[in-house]
Amino acid sequence: MKNVSIAVIMTVHNRQEITLECLWHLFRQKSSKDFSIQVYLTDDGCTDGSPEAIRENYPQVHIIQGDGTLYWNRGMYVAWNAAAKTKDYDFYLWLNDDTILYENAIENLFRIEQHKGGNSIVVGSICSPKDHNRITYGGRDKNGLIHPQGDIRPTKNFNGNVVLIPNSIFHVLGFNDPFFHHAFGDSDYGYRAFEHGFRSFVTDVFVGECERHDESRKCWNTKYDIITRFKYLYSPLGYPPKEVFYYYRKHWGIWQATIAYFRCQLKTIFPYIKLSQKK
Repeated sequence: MKNVSIAVIMTVHNRQEITLECLWHLFRQKSSKDFSIQVYLTDDGCTDGSPEAIRENYPQVHIIQGDGTLYWNRGMYVAWNAAAKTKDYDFYLWLNDDTILYENAIENLFRIEQHKGGNSIVVGSICSPKDHNRITYGGRDKNGLIHPQGDIRPTKNFNGNVVLIPNSIFHVLGFNDPFFHHAFGDSDYGYRAFEHGFRSFVTDVFVGECERHDESRKCWNTKYDIITRFKYLYSPLGYPPKEVFYYYRKHWGIWQATIAYFRCQLKTIFPYIKLSQKK
């Protein structure tokens, strides 16, 4: 059986213990498939000793230096570029450093990719470590996050915690869009895949754990004053209107982009306004 090569793409910033735990579980994956893993990890300006600890415990990890301004999406872009320049891998696996993989996670990702005939993106369903029946990240449909119930369901809007992307799709779509700082890059990639005729599926079981965190929602939290809310809104970790406009225009046109651009700012003034989300 051919050895399948996987480039694992990660970006980290000052979460040393969490990152090391993530890597510990990654390198202990069990699978009937013969595969090899190479990790490409962007150190986005860590000051807590993360890169030194990674080198000590996992010297095989390729660390690419960032300056602290990349955030998740641009950090992933940098790491992915480094991987693609090194080798033409069979698969690319996005992995958030706060996500703990179950030992059969990669086995389940491959199982679904093969079951669907290959040439498909597979999105890992992730649950809360405090409640293994509560989904926190994964794929979405019109009803929200798709809870795994033993059947393989399609998605075109997903979180980037655990995402398996075949080489064949990468050669058409390329990298995640570096226009985005932090958010949007994962769901943008899902819509791009859909628009190019590729299919994406969510795993029918949970493949790992990660607690939900929504930093961007601080801009709509009434416990903060309006000046603070707007600072959160325009920060890379928030819901930057310029990036919102670009995202909506790419997939739904100028009119929807204009509405989304003003609506997110209006919601910052009046947080009770409901934001519509594309599915």
